[in-house]
Amino acid sequence: RQKDAWDKARWDEASRISSAKAEGRAEGEAKGRAEGKAEGKAEGKAEGRAEGRAEGKAEIAANMRTKGIPISTIAELTGLTIAAIKALPTE
Repeated sequence: RQKDAWDKARWDEASRISSAKAEGRAEGEAKGRAEGKAEGKAEGKAEGRAEGRAEGKAEIAANMRTKGIPISTIAELTGLTIAAIKALPTE
């Protein structure tokens, strides 16, 4: 009888450990997904801001070019390359 009780206690302990491991794994996975989602969102926002800045510079450079401002001056003021400025539409 004592051996049966001891075996049952060991089985119960193993079951509790297994259950705790599964809980910990599930919590870790959920936390990892949340962190990944937040990181992806932040990266997306940063990329969007960078694209917006680049588009703004290109639009300003195109307007400056239409006004007859020298390409070298546009490049100096916007940070765009001369090749990029020449490739912009002028209308």
